[in-house]
Amino acid sequence: MAQYGPPPGPGSRNRKPLIIGLSVAAAVVVVVVVVAAIITFSDSGASGSAGDTVKGDLAALSRGDAAAALSYSTDQPESGQSATMSAISAALADCAKSNLLSPPNCPQRAYDPDLVDGTAAWSAPDVSGVKITMFEPYHLEVLFSGQTTFALVASKRSGGSKSGPVTAFISGKADVSQKPPAVSLRRRHQLAEQALG
Repeated sequence: MAQYGPPPGPGSRNRKPLIIGLSVAAAVVVVVVVVAAIITFSDSGASGSAGDTVKGDLAALSRGDAAAALSYSTDQPESGQSATMSAISAALADCAKSNLLSPPNCPQRAYDPDLVDGTAAWSAPDVSGVKITMFEPYHLEVLFSGQTTFALVASKRSGGSKSGPVTAFISGKADVSQKPPAVSLRRRHQLAEQALG
């Protein structure tokens, strides 16, 4: 007499098709994100390099080399970098329009008890010390950080005015899916509390 084991339980199905299906879906998502990022940042004159990137990405995916495929999307194209740096410069110029010694949502702060708040005249800083540190292709965001110096003139409580540089370390992110990129500055502490001259 032949003996048969118990019937398979509900959780013992073969999961191989599910794993294959999820892998294929993940690869499709990566390709779509990379193509969207390339289209977002491409100039009309830079279509050759964008095409090469897509071809390299698709070739890597067809070989099953996910690491190589992802490497094609870790750098922001040059045209996107230029637009991002312009947006960062514009955001800092907006911060310089404030007459406060510690403008909200801005990186600069003046720590001098002799200064009268509401009398600050900031000058927009140079952004040459700010660098793009990472491009996140899945979120279409760029992370940036660096040091910059604002010039400040403000009235003193004792009369007259003070002026001098205020150095700030800035960081933030830019949503490059928008034109121009939308910049969000993170509030940072000053590198040092500086006495104005």
